[in-house]
Amino acid sequence: QKGPRFSMSVKMRKTACAVRSLHQTFGPHGDLQPSHVMIPDAVGPARLLDPLCHPNWIGTNRYTLGRSDARQLADLGALVAMTAELFGGDVRWSTARAEKIASGIADSAMRAALGVDLERGLTRVPRELRQWAMDAGKTYLDAMFDDQVSADWRSIIDALAG
Repeated sequence: QKGPRFSMSVKMRKTACAVRSLHQTFGPHGDLQPSHVMIPDAVGPARLLDPLCHPNWIGTNRYTLGRSDARQLADLGALVAMTAELFGGDVRWSTARAEKIASGIADSAMRAALGVDLERGLTRVPRELRQWAMDAGKTYLDAMFDDQVSADWRSIIDALAG
């Protein structure tokens, strides 16, 4: 696909490359959001600004559902939220929902609603990126609700990074 949608897909791939590299050399970013991603030109790599070292930080409203024990997964969740946002969508990952999950009062109805919001938030994402975002989003939601961190999250980031 040509035009602005194609360049936005490239931006997400560059961002995923930067996240993968950060995880390999430093650890999780912990507060991944658009203002912390810098892509200086079309050919250069993305650079991530302000990675957090504090283990209890759970990210920024709209880009994570929290859980300080799964900070690298929070970066995956942020990639999904940023993908939706880049194409005019919103996965609706709010602080209020994160607090309910963290306190253990989230239920199956909330999980189902988050799944619906994920699908709705990704409807404008181009097909070649949408399937990745759906798989990544479902992996992220599974981890938030099941207390199980899937071993697949690294390969999901690798798949976007190429």
